[in-house]
Amino acid sequence: MNCPRCGVDLVQTSKGDVVLDVCPTCNGIWLDRGELGKILNEFKRVDTALDEELSYARKARYFDDDHYERYKHKKHSFMKKIFDIFD
Repeated sequence: MNCPRCGVDLVQTSKGDVVLDVCPTCNGIWLDRGELGKILNEFKRVDTALDEELSYARKARYFDDDHYERYKHKKHSFMKKIFDIFD
C-alpha cells in the first residue's frame, strides 16, 4: 500500500494486536478500519487499571499511621491556643 501523503510504500508494524502502516519518509501512521477502536480500548483498560492502583495507594497512604497521627486532631484557632494556658 502507498502512503496517501507522499506515495512511498508503507511499512507494516505490529504493536500488540494492532497493525500500523507507517511511512518511512514522512513518518505518517495510517490505521485500517477498527484499529483506532482497539487502541482506544487498550488506553481505557490501562487507565482503569492505573486508577485502581492509584486509589489503593492513596488509601494506603491515608491510613498510614504517621499520616493519620499527624492530621487526626482538629486544628484550633490562635486564640484558642492562647487561652489554653488558663485551663
